[in-house]
Amino acid sequence: MLRVMEQQRPQLETAENERDKLYSALARVLPEVQESGRVVKALIDGIKNGEAATDLATQFTKNQRALDQLESIAEALSANLLWVRSAWEQYSRSVGQAQAMRDDIKSTF
Repeated sequence: MLRVMEQQRPQLETAENERDKLYSALARVLPEVQESGRVVKALIDGIKNGEAATDLATQFTKNQRALDQLESIAEALSANLLWVRSAWEQYSRSVGQAQAMRDDIKSTF
């Protein structure tokens, strides 16, 4: 059982490291999404107030790119969550089995 748990640990660490990288990527992209959204909104508000439409297409493209990155990261985080959950549930079951085995051995002596 100890070997099984030792084999599971690298998978746990890999999944958690990937999760940390994805959350760092999320922290980087969120400000881009918010800023590009603010810029688009400001341009639209300006057009509503009679201002000339300056580089609206470029700003929509920037906003779309940022949203696409956000979507990609969100999908990866969702998949990673399932991976981390599965790995930890397996590990937790192994710990429970190891404890049960240890308790059986103690009760035998």
